[in-house]
Amino acid sequence: MIDVSFEKKVFPVVSPFDLTKYKKRSGSIVVVSPHPDDDVIGMGGNMRVLADQGLNVFSIYVTDGTSKIFKDQGNHKLSAVRQHEALNALRAVRAKAGIFLNYKSRNLTDSLIVKDIKDILDYFSPETVYLPSPFERHCTHLKVTELTVKAVRQLRNYSPELWGYSVWGGVFGGKEMIAVDISKVINLKKKAICMHKSQLKYKDYASGMIGRNRYEGVFLETHLKNSFEYAETFVNMKELVSNRRLSFKGFMKRMGIHYPKNF
Repeated sequence: MIDVSFEKKVFPVVSPFDLTKYKKRSGSIVVVSPHPDDDVIGMGGNMRVLADQGLNVFSIYVTDGTSKIFKDQGNHKLSAVRQHEALNALRAVRAKAGIFLNYKSRNLTDSLIVKDIKDILDYFSPETVYLPSPFERHCTHLKVTELTVKAVRQLRNYSPELWGYSVWGGVFGGKEMIAVDISKVINLKKKAICMHKSQLKYKDYASGMIGRNRYEGVFLETHLKNSFEYAETFVNMKELVSNRRLSFKGFMKRMGIHYPKNF
């Protein structure tokens, strides 16, 4: 038995799997995903690139993905379906495991979620944390990012790289952005997104995001040839780690972002 608070929430997608081998192990990457599909939609290509480089990729799913929108399935059944889909998607990008916190979007209680995320980050001590960017238009995404920043700040002597990925918003250009070439893994990213069949019934996330990744590759440079055929872009959010007096909303304002009134 592993003496960690989140052990029962960890679902591996590789075998054999021993959680203790990843405790504070170098080369770990954690992706914080508000819902059980945001990770691969926003950065499934980079997840596969990182895994192919030998890094250990883990996704934290903060909510269970249930919603009043999905009227054809009960919440309990849908939660199980979405977890199964997320694990299949993680296999496509060669991640190690998914960690399912199973909160409801309407009940994002600060103290509980911050503690859960803090415990996970403290255990893995990942060198890099990916989370929704400040340019997101989805309030749940912004809330999850704010809570993740709080969790990081509560850990002593911990200063990870912090990169924001985009699902419901985007950023292009500027010194605080990097682009990652995902051309060689674009079909694997599409495969991962397509594992979320319950969500594709309502919106064609795969075509929409693959189209945006193509755009980002073509329009990355204004006067040069295409840098990449397909790219994912990320916002540097390290300042939220190095300057702990800066609030997340203050960080958004500094970047010229007008956050939603209900956030």
